[in-house]
Amino acid sequence: MKEESIKNFIKKYKSGTSSLEEEIFLFDSKKVTNSSIQMIFSFIKKNKKEVPQNFNDKMWMSFDKKTKKMNQFRIGLLSTAASIVLLLSIYISNKNELTNSEKEALLIEAKSMFIAKNQKEKNYTIIIQNELVVVYTKHK
Repeated sequence: MKEESIKNFIKKYKSGTSSLEEEIFLFDSKKVTNSSIQMIFSFIKKNKKEVPQNFNDKMWMSFDKKTKKMNQFRIGLLSTAASIVLLLSIYISNKNELTNSEKEALLIEAKSMFIAKNQKEKNYTIIIQNELVVVYTKHK
């Protein structure tokens, strides 16, 4: 390889834009003339650590355990929040219901809006009123 291409690889390496293949070529190259760069490359070669073969599996398992715990926590938190929102909505919707006296007043007001034709006087009085039975007496 020409000296100019090696210098270009070194420039790329210093700027951080070199590819992995170019770096490997530079580390293995005997044509690097700059002694400081040669010392850096030899240091990197000597101190390079090998990655264990099952490294990815071990890392994946450790990440998986952490994400499972976090996902379970999030699911629990979201389901608790949903339950609270549901209970609050039920409470608020029941709070808006009218009492019987309010309903009766609204019914009387609605009835008064209609014109009553031929209303007869009441000729009776209620003696007993129950859910099942109403007992009247008649007046003459």
